[in-house]
Amino acid sequence: MKITNLSLMAACLLSAVVAFPQKTQPFFFQGSFDDLLRNAKKQDKEVLIYFENETCSSCRRLEDETFTDKALTKFISKNLVAGRINLDTPDGKLLAAKYDISDFPAMVITKPGNREFRQLKGYYPAGYLLKMLKKQK
Repeated sequence: MKITNLSLMAACLLSAVVAFPQKTQPFFFQGSFDDLLRNAKKQDKEVLIYFENETCSSCRRLEDETFTDKALTKFISKNLVAGRINLDTPDGKLLAAKYDISDFPAMVITKPGNREFRQLKGYYPAGYLLKMLKKQK
């Protein structure tokens, strides 16, 4: 009887996982900021720098709702090298100053080695952000 109950519970859990797939995040480069820029330059892509911090509710919303969108994730992966910068770290604070980040969440789009950059501030729904990124391409 116990084995049957355990089997039934396992089957229910498995079906719940299949019915409600886990959200996937887009590829955020793992490594230093300098490595991010080198990687983007090597691929001849622009860089998307996402600035966030631990207590930012709009940042969590971007990560949970916007950055899980398949079309947006595909576009970012194909056209940009994306990096995540935590504003609570010393390096994050230096980069925020360099790119004039005063509000968050914020995103900066730039070419490696280029002094010019475009800045996006605040929360954006996935479809709207995708349109903006395609337009800036």
